[in-house]
Amino acid sequence: MKLSLRAKILGVVFAIITLCTVVFTWDTYLDDRNLFLTDIDNTLVTAAHAVPQILPDDFQGAIESPSSLTLENQLALGRLARYITNVDQDLENLNTSKNKTVTISDIYTIVRKGKDFYIFYTHACEKDAAAIGQEGEVEQEQEVACATYEEYPTYPQGLAEAWETQSLTFASYEDTYGRWRSAFIPKQTSSGSMYLVGVDANLDLVQNALKHLLIEAAQLGLAILVVIWLLSYLLLRRMLSPIGKLTTYTENLATSDFELLESQRSELSRIAKTQTDEIGTLAGEFVEMVDKLEMYVEDLKVTTAAKQRVEDELKIAHDIQMSFLKKTFPPFPECPDFDLFATIDPAKEVGGDLYDFSLIDDEHLVVSIGDVSDKGVPAALFMAVTMTLLKQATQRQGLDPADALRQINSALVQGNESFMFVTFFLGVLNLRTGELRYSNAGHNPPVVIRSRGESRQIPMPDGLVLGVMPDAVYRTEKLHLGSGDSIVLYTDGITEAMSPQREIYTEERLLRVTEMLAGTPPAELAQKIVDSVKLHVAQAPQSDDITLLTLKYSPPAAANPEM
Repeated sequence: MKLSLRAKILGVVFAIITLCTVVFTWDTYLDDRNLFLTDIDNTLVTAAHAVPQILPDDFQGAIESPSSLTLENQLALGRLARYITNVDQDLENLNTSKNKTVTISDIYTIVRKGKDFYIFYTHACEKDAAAIGQEGEVEQEQEVACATYEEYPTYPQGLAEAWETQSLTFASYEDTYGRWRSAFIPKQTSSGSMYLVGVDANLDLVQNALKHLLIEAAQLGLAILVVIWLLSYLLLRRMLSPIGKLTTYTENLATSDFELLESQRSELSRIAKTQTDEIGTLAGEFVEMVDKLEMYVEDLKVTTAAKQRVEDELKIAHDIQMSFLKKTFPPFPECPDFDLFATIDPAKEVGGDLYDFSLIDDEHLVVSIGDVSDKGVPAALFMAVTMTLLKQATQRQGLDPADALRQINSALVQGNESFMFVTFFLGVLNLRTGELRYSNAGHNPPVVIRSRGESRQIPMPDGLVLGVMPDAVYRTEKLHLGSGDSIVLYTDGITEAMSPQREIYTEERLLRVTEMLAGTPPAELAQKIVDSVKLHVAQAPQSDDITLLTLKYSPPAAANPEM
């Protein structure tokens, strides 16, 4: 699902606010928790320090069992019970305001006999003092205390630590009496006997109070979170509203020919004037961008129309150029001595490659191929001039290929201010004897394919490209073709075709391919060579014109080839 910028920013802001609120709430809870636990521990310590003032100094030494209590001891325990009640009342008054209820559960003393600890704890009760006392010493009912004195086998580790270190120790634990938060304080009698005063608070009540603290902190955090969320939403909505409008206007530009409605332009101008931040700058730049786009669109329409005219003219030029080249095959069906095929694939709309073939008389066939040094329209014009000069130079009997190249070269040199040139191969085949007389002007050497399967390049005479030097020298060489032999004329668009790995096709690869195609008809031979080149090139762009002319010599009476 695609989210808008507003949704993303709101999501990030809300996530940050939520995280900060949770951290604040948790930190507040921890502070309150620590303060609450500290208050409880202080209360426990305060209560413990009051015990030596309430109980007689020899209280611990006089007690061996609950039955050994004197009336004075029991009255002291009653005062201790009343003290516990008063402390609990104070705590209850304090805790009620905070919706937390934690009270002192027990105050007791602990002595050690051998390795064992003994606990003496008390709670308030109503007894008839006369029934306890002796000889009717007490005549009215007084508040005394019930007491328990027993071994404490499940004592917590904090108790033992307080005894050993003789220092104040706090402990949270569970024993046979319940779950407690306790303070253990070492004390000494005047005779030097050591005992511990223990004060307990019910741990379940402590944890309930802490739950109330957590709920209060969560409620406060939630309230803060809602308020900040609402304020942030309203603020971000106000801040991001112009961006939303800019987005909408941008999306509508493509369907409105990159033009703004007058109402949209006014709104953006208002934003640019009223907001002095980046959003206002963006709105102003947007209006300026649209104005420029409108101008660019108009310019593009003009440019596109001009480009279309150029493309149309190039198409016409291509058609004109192709009209110079013969495309009817077989070209001479009435002549059974040979078969011929040619193909051209320009790299641009118009290219600089050319080929030609014609019969001078019933016994002589002229074949030629060339490659202009440039591409595009200039190359096409230079190619057209070369084709015209070729026709003039080859339409006579007794044609010498070298003389024809000299004639064409002299004409091309004149007025060649652009210093263009053309590589060229010209051959004249005697259809009766199979003799091929040829001359070359810097062109790629053609390939001869013998009927028995041998493929090799034709030995080439030296010769400078056409159109460069007026006094260039050209020579004529000879080659004999036997029945079933073929020759392949090509341009460097074949051998220099580049693969995606920037490897060229090479003349060696062409020789290997043609060697496997001995005896193949010219049209099929040309197609298989082109297919091999395209397989090598794969998806790489075509960098040069690809031109082929294939000729198979097959007279009724075979000629004797010379190697």
